[in-house]
Amino acid sequence: MPIRRSVALVFAAALAGCGAPGTGQDSGGTPDGRAQTDGAGDFERYDAEGSAQEWYGTDGACEKSPDAECGHLPDADCGDEPDGACRNAQDGLGSDVADAVGDQGGDGGAEDVEYPPLAMGAGVRMEIQTAHPALPFPWDWFTEEGPTAAAGLRLDVSAGEGSTLLLKAVLGVVPQFADDAATRDGFGALGLIALPVNTQVDPAGGGNASAVRLYSIPSAGGPPIPAEEPANVPVSVTYHEAVTTDGETLRVLEVLPRYPMAERTPHLLVVTTDMVDVKGDHFQPSPMSEAILGLRDPFGTAKQAKRMAELRDRTLAALAEIEDSPPVEEIAAAVLFTVGTMTEDMRKAAQVAASEQIELDLDPDGDGFENIFPPSEYPPFAANPPAEVGLVVDGRFRAPDLRDAGGYLGSTPAGPATVNGYIWRDFFILLPSAPASGPYQMITFQHGLDSKKESELGLARQAAQRGMAAGGFDFLHHGKNESGGGFVFIQIDGANKTSGNFRQSALDILSFVAAVERVAEEHDLDGDGKSGADGESDLDMSSIVLAGHSLGALESSIAATLSDKPRAAGLIAGGGNFSFLFEKVLEKRGLLDLVPMEFMTGFRLMASHLMSNADPAAYAPLLMSPPAGMSKCPFLLLVVLEDGTIPEPCAEAFTLAAAAPIILPAEQEWPFALLSTAAETTFGTVQFHGDHEFIHGGSETGETAREMLFHYVETFFASGTPEIQWPSKKR
Repeated sequence: MPIRRSVALVFAAALAGCGAPGTGQDSGGTPDGRAQTDGAGDFERYDAEGSAQEWYGTDGACEKSPDAECGHLPDADCGDEPDGACRNAQDGLGSDVADAVGDQGGDGGAEDVEYPPLAMGAGVRMEIQTAHPALPFPWDWFTEEGPTAAAGLRLDVSAGEGSTLLLKAVLGVVPQFADDAATRDGFGALGLIALPVNTQVDPAGGGNASAVRLYSIPSAGGPPIPAEEPANVPVSVTYHEAVTTDGETLRVLEVLPRYPMAERTPHLLVVTTDMVDVKGDHFQPSPMSEAILGLRDPFGTAKQAKRMAELRDRTLAALAEIEDSPPVEEIAAAVLFTVGTMTEDMRKAAQVAASEQIELDLDPDGDGFENIFPPSEYPPFAANPPAEVGLVVDGRFRAPDLRDAGGYLGSTPAGPATVNGYIWRDFFILLPSAPASGPYQMITFQHGLDSKKESELGLARQAAQRGMAAGGFDFLHHGKNESGGGFVFIQIDGANKTSGNFRQSALDILSFVAAVERVAEEHDLDGDGKSGADGESDLDMSSIVLAGHSLGALESSIAATLSDKPRAAGLIAGGGNFSFLFEKVLEKRGLLDLVPMEFMTGFRLMASHLMSNADPAAYAPLLMSPPAGMSKCPFLLLVVLEDGTIPEPCAEAFTLAAAAPIILPAEQEWPFALLSTAAETTFGTVQFHGDHEFIHGGSETGETAREMLFHYVETFFASGTPEIQWPSKKR
């Protein structure tokens, strides 16, 4: 059998060896972190590039540099074994494990286990005994039992076994992320998966395209949900590297799920030995990976060995569930992680919010008169009252606030989300001048980040031209009575607060709909002397269209999955997947070039997982495949490929998550996406060229997009089945 050089994933732990002279670093560099012979009697260490460096002589004595350590004890001696393995270090591997894996030497102390060297190759650093081990993320290694949590666990990325080199930089700058993670009962449905390696990899090279597989495994020790067959989740794989503050190169394989992973469900990422680096060297399992795959005994401290054994049993059970699973001997890494609660607790929160009475204030200026007046008395229209608008309602509504004291909205160790206060939101409703009497169909238009409700008056007026009522409100931290806007709504250093703002705003849309219903119930809006109290409401709220631009589109897409009312959604410049969106936020705030890539690696990981429960793409599958008791919500997503605010990958992520087609003619095809003509579908994504504000402008793109949107809305209201139609000049 030919011998092939190999590369191991930075996945696990090696024996604690002597530090390289003068480096101040723990031993590493060989695939198992120990010295290797060059055949001439001297031992060598292998650095991250696979280059040999003199380590220590044939007598096995440690080089005595001031910061050289052996198992983290300053004066510990290396053993005399040929592999130079350290012994008796208090926290070094191979010690303090008698109660976990046995004292084979019989001396009642540290286990005397020999770890045969791995095949030579580019080498990896594999450590779990250090403060920041090079471990993959997500992984159930970073969890602890959470009896009150829906998924039965809680995340722990704080210290010790709950840390990884991937997160070192970001947690050093944003320690709040560790506290935010502790509120989660699992990883994110759209979270990135990062595997540290220490060799360059071309994801498209060799057999790499098929070497990475992601499975959803409902039966692998997860929560009590209906058993299903393991499902393959499509992924895309990229490689990037960053220089750390210690001057080392951090190399990472990044795996992006293209569909949301099932919540409250374990998932297994499998990397086979078909994976090769740019030199053609094949990946092989690291010692810790071998332990997880049952190819060697667990090792490390008692706590580490016990944890390895637990994950080994769950991982092997998961592999047994996969029909086409490769043999363990052909696996380089198997990473099991549990996705937490995403949409389920939001549906519960929506039920709590719906049980609250929505209060109205139609005299927000306190002059003693309700602000129900002709457009000439509405300040934005006073200079030039639009003829298509017959009446304006200008007020505010009080919505229940389900965010806790820390700004988070969701289940925590303390229990499910509850009402913790109330918030007032300013709103408007425009009624058309024709027809002269109702009932009128209702469409909501929600504004974007750093904007306000008045920015949507143009679209609301166009709805009035078509005989529809339209309205909107100011989101949290936006509008005339609040300050901060996007800088407070999206807090880069506070995932819980940001997630809470997104989730609360989606619930506020539902509260706004309830407020509109109450306005129609209590007031005669068309002047015929009758109101909803008389059984003749001037607004037909039996169905509704939820629409919005930018942030308004993101929030409307979530709200649409939480309503039980017959509805459709018009999403303009929307999308999903916060790992892309937050990077764009950093860029727009001028921060992206100021932070090292080492920080961005961890930031994108934490943001993608901690924000998944508020990510529109996580909710997108529920639009056309709703849970029991809910109806489908057809939607039209209008995007521009050059969007500098919500980039194209966000639109792509939402489209794939919703299993929606791209409406032909397509400007660009996306991998895994379906293609369909307008006549063949009732929902999907339309691509344009233009800028982020295309829907509000006077360009041909804006005109075409508005015509498509309103045709979609009108046909939905007319028959309950919307129709996608290109304007005749664009067909």
